[in-house]
Amino acid sequence: MNSLKEINKLLETEGVNFLDWSSNNPNSNMPRGVSKEGAGENRIPLTHLANSLPVYLYFSLLLKKSKSTKASVLDLGCGTGRNISYIKSSIKKFDFYGIDYSNACIEYAFGQYTKFGVNFARYQGKIIPYPDSTFDYIVSSHVLEHINKSEANSFVKEVIRVLKPNGVAIIGTPNRKYCQDLFCMNPKETKKYRLIIPHKHEFYKSELISLIERHNKSIKSYKLLQTTNSLNRKLMVESIEKIKPRKDIFGKIKYEIYSIIRSHPPAQDLMARLGTEFIMRGQDMSYKKIIRSTKIVDTNKDIGDNFILQINKQ
Repeated sequence: MNSLKEINKLLETEGVNFLDWSSNNPNSNMPRGVSKEGAGENRIPLTHLANSLPVYLYFSLLLKKSKSTKASVLDLGCGTGRNISYIKSSIKKFDFYGIDYSNACIEYAFGQYTKFGVNFARYQGKIIPYPDSTFDYIVSSHVLEHINKSEANSFVKEVIRVLKPNGVAIIGTPNRKYCQDLFCMNPKETKKYRLIIPHKHEFYKSELISLIERHNKSIKSYKLLQTTNSLNRKLMVESIEKIKPRKDIFGKIKYEIYSIIRSHPPAQDLMARLGTEFIMRGQDMSYKKIIRSTKIVDTNKDIGDNFILQINKQ
């Protein structure tokens, strides 16, 4: 691909294009089950735009750079299908597939996005339901952290298995240092003290490198990039400061009330959305400003909000 400077310029343009496309293809009548089963764009749009979406935008740039006239593309954990449908809308020459464990998300995808030509299907299990060497490209954005740490190696192995020789996979996942650890240290992954309840394990950079290097014999190479977004980081820190667990009595009572509220997805969605938008207004932020603030960096320093792991198969 291009230099990082060029990629970031293209990423900004691609992000604005996504917002324009979204305004022409708005979410409609999204059922309650969608947020309950984990589709982030309905819960806090900002989190989706700053964290998960940039993985798709980078993936889109990769596909547009491809000289192939025919290729098969898989979105592993496609959610409502919104992001992969955006990519398909501008890259019509490839065959696109999207799979997710959530019945609600896949039903919504069928109703909302099949018109763009993505083949959606539901699957649940540890085995990706396709034969070896099926796909030229795979994207999986913010799925890895929803898997138990003990199963992460099998997940990566499956991704590599269904990739064709010389295929490319892009895996996006949050940096634990700037997500869970801002909320509280939670080495036992106690559900009550997770920043994002559905997450099973968020990775540190060293853990992610160790995970991929276990597969060195199956891959040609890998690249670990990071995304940074100063506006999102600022908002995350301010938001988390208001809700994180505390040791004083008042803080404990406050957190117990918060824990009860967020155990109910509709209440959690409303609280998260209103709270985030309130802070955004106070800081004169907009979704366009946030999406344009995302930068991809290639550095040995652990500074990113999220990781983008690019795997190139043998």
